[in-house]
Amino acid sequence: MNFIDGLYLYKKEIIDTPTQTGVIVITQVGPAYKTVLTHDPVADTITAEYKDYQDNLRSDFNGDIIFEFEGEQLVVPASSGVATIDFDIIEPGTYVVKTAMPEVANGEVTINA
Repeated sequence: MNFIDGLYLYKKEIIDTPTQTGVIVITQVGPAYKTVLTHDPVADTITAEYKDYQDNLRSDFNGDIIFEFEGEQLVVPASSGVATIDFDIIEPGTYVVKTAMPEVANGEVTINA
C-alpha cells in the first residue's frame, strides 16, 4: 500500500517471517509530487503541471513553480496546479527548460528550434 506523508511517497508492507507475524516495513519510494513540462510552439509558451505520483493534476496546488533556463530562475505562481511562461525562440538551437523545486521530481522539456 502506498501513502503520502508530507512531500514523499512511502510503501507500507506487512510481512510474515518465521519468527514474527505482521511485521510492518515502511520504505521511502521517492517524491510524491512532480512537475511535467510541455512546450507549445504556436503560442511560444512552456507550461508546468504539478502532479502527484499517479499522474493526477493537483488542482489544489497554488504555490510557486520555479522554472530554470541557462542558470537563471523564474518563480511563477501556479493556478490550480498549472503555471505558464512565455518562451520566444530568437536563435535556432536546442534549449532545455526545467523546474528547480525542492523535494519534487522536477521535469524538463527540450526544444529544438
